[in-house]
Amino acid sequence: NLSLPYQDIDSPEIRLAADVSISNQRLDQSSRDRILGMILSTCEPRMFPRIVSSFPSAELLNNLMQQFFSFELSRTDSWIHLPTFRLNDQTPELTGIIVAAGAVLSTVPVVRKLGFAIQEAVRLAIPKIFEADNTTTRDLRLLQAYSLELNIGLWSGDRRKMEMAESFAQ
Repeated sequence: NLSLPYQDIDSPEIRLAADVSISNQRLDQSSRDRILGMILSTCEPRMFPRIVSSFPSAELLNNLMQQFFSFELSRTDSWIHLPTFRLNDQTPELTGIIVAAGAVLSTVPVVRKLGFAIQEAVRLAIPKIFEADNTTTRDLRLLQAYSLELNIGLWSGDRRKMEMAESFAQ
């Protein structure tokens, strides 16, 4: 579910998100590639060609991020400070989970599936980082990514994701 069919890329909802830009920052190609690298680090090598050939463009990922930022601004308990948020300076885990959070807000089923697939990759990537260097458990960006990953899991409606998020939220 890490690919997105071309007919769904041009859906009205995705184009609307592109028109409603919350931040003047744009996701650049290198940030998209870092997200892809993070995802590939959690996948089986035999899946690499399929994932790389069909992974969404930086523009589409940016539109999904803008959708999340627009939702986040409407919340009273927002915990990402957008004025100081530097999009292309973030870890691929945080950038990826923000894309996933925007995707799961979509009404297009394949876009939501893409969001849940990215969320799953982030769920697998963060513990590896924490175990490789325990000082990263104090990195605000990784903690924000972890919290957002848990939030997506808790509200996913998928029993497995909800149970895992509940157990890790302890």
